[in-house]
Amino acid sequence: MQVHQAIFLGIIQGVTEFLPISSDGHLALFQSIFQLTESIVTFDILLHFATLTSIIIFFRRQIFTITKTTLILLAIGSLPAMAIGVLLFSVIETLYQSLYLVAAGFLTTAIFLLSTRKINSKLAQPLTPAKAFLIGTTQALAILPGVSRSGSTVSTSLHLHLHRKEAFTFSFLLAIPAIAGATFLELLQTRLVDLIDFNYAVGMITALIVGLFSLKLLQYVTSRAKLHYFGYYCLAMSFLTLYLALTQ
Repeated sequence: MQVHQAIFLGIIQGVTEFLPISSDGHLALFQSIFQLTESIVTFDILLHFATLTSIIIFFRRQIFTITKTTLILLAIGSLPAMAIGVLLFSVIETLYQSLYLVAAGFLTTAIFLLSTRKINSKLAQPLTPAKAFLIGTTQALAILPGVSRSGSTVSTSLHLHLHRKEAFTFSFLLAIPAIAGATFLELLQTRLVDLIDFNYAVGMITALIVGLFSLKLLQYVTSRAKLHYFGYYCLAMSFLTLYLALTQ
């Protein structure tokens, strides 16, 4: 991997990890275009770790003042992703190599986002353990490339009538154990020497910085009920990815 490719993929990760358009789907797509086959999942995990750092920085106040109730809800919401992650860990890299699955994932994300168009945000209700589990279940779908984690969780939260601010915050607090767990599982299978790469470090720094700006943008879009606009983009990406899969 060349340094300019690492920077480009870092930008893609920083933008798409937080905007609801699937970072995994874009990384799989561009890695296919660049014909990168070495340590794909390792680099992806490192980029996710970089954007995890972005989340911690952005939500530092909420993290430092987190309540016991919120911790319990986060634990409940994390269960589905933990279970699916452990079950499918051995085949994740294979999933990333299929552009047909990426196209299907983008389509799934588009459906999630477009479904939020007519949600009445005035019917805000509190977050409950059952709702946290349902949100966590949709987060588990994001293990598939093309399915946006933020898109699926924020959309589900809105359908469950959470306040837009709470939907945004809970979605990304829920991402912390999910991304941290995926990073830990990957590190268990990775040699330390494979992680020491200057280009990887450049990509991570790029993803962290761009991720902070993307979080601020998504916060604005969610509060203004414009989330469904990204659905049209994901729909277009689904057709584009399918076309590339058919012509390769």
